[in-house]
Amino acid sequence: MSDRASTIARMGALFRRDLRLELSYHFQFAMRVFQMFMFTTSLFFVSKLIKNPPELEPYGGRYFEFVVIGMIVASFVSLGIGSFTTSISDEQRAGTLEVVLGSPTGLATFLAGSFLKPLLFTVVQMALYLTTAIVIFRAHIPLSGLPLAVPLLALMVLTFCALGVLSASFIVLTKRGDPISLIAIQAGTLFAGVLFPTSVLPGPLEAVTRFVPAYYGLEGLRAVLLTRAGLGDVLGDLFWLACFVVVLVPMAVWTFSQAIRAARVTGTLGNY
Repeated sequence: MSDRASTIARMGALFRRDLRLELSYHFQFAMRVFQMFMFTTSLFFVSKLIKNPPELEPYGGRYFEFVVIGMIVASFVSLGIGSFTTSISDEQRAGTLEVVLGSPTGLATFLAGSFLKPLLFTVVQMALYLTTAIVIFRAHIPLSGLPLAVPLLALMVLTFCALGVLSASFIVLTKRGDPISLIAIQAGTLFAGVLFPTSVLPGPLEAVTRFVPAYYGLEGLRAVLLTRAGLGDVLGDLFWLACFVVVLVPMAVWTFSQAIRAARVTGTLGNY
């Protein structure tokens, strides 16, 4: 078997293990779907209180569609940041992290394989979320923008995966919470414009939004999904997201490998 085929097989094994474990909790998944539906319903009725504010004109003018896209992005932000810390914590708690990393499974293969199940479930949940908004609540979200939405989402997820790997580095060393996850998620919610346009922020705070990756992802997604923008309209967003990826991904992988090395030296890699 070639190295590439072997890597894919190992990633598949990690995915199947995580998927079997997740599917064994049927009630938990059903509750997630129910929670998603109830939250979408709440957003719909909240949107009834917000009547055509001028700040929403660049996004089509309707708050429900605006916030639906925002919550989808927030879910992918949480996915990227939280999935790796959860995987590392679970492996440490089970006492299997050192065994997995000591096997032929490489570090990158382990991280990628551990990410596949949460990614699948998030995509499924967000598809249900979007379907609920469009079919039940008649949200005006043209699906013709989906081809351009995919690269925007992919680059944004990669960016927040890098932050998630940085967070996991702290978990490996401290076995406790890290200072990155909470800050990144809260900053993504506030400064990216998940719940409101960033134009309502005071000048200095609005300037901060340009340093938040999710801001560019949200601006691009809302442009292609709500205003039928084309590739030329979102090239800037794609460019800045790609810059974040180029900087953060190598930094995250290097930091995590150093954390693993330090934990092995101190003999704490398998401890929790």
